[in-house]
Amino acid sequence: MSEHQYRLIDEAGDDLGLFETARDQWETGDRLPRSIGSDLEVIRVVEAEPHEPIAGFLVVKDIAG
Repeated sequence: MSEHQYRLIDEAGDDLGLFETARDQWETGDRLPRSIGSDLEVIRVVEAEPHEPIAGFLVVKDIAG
């Protein structure tokens, strides 16, 4: 199973670090489990440039799970 790396960015533009996943397609509204009672919701997907070492950027917001 291949791992894809995405950089997580919050609504304010702060870098939340790398996110590794086997999933290669993300869309607005998708959720990433964070902890009990808390998820991140994807609000924007930005593809990386071809020279970038990551698959893309996921702009996320914190929501109650």
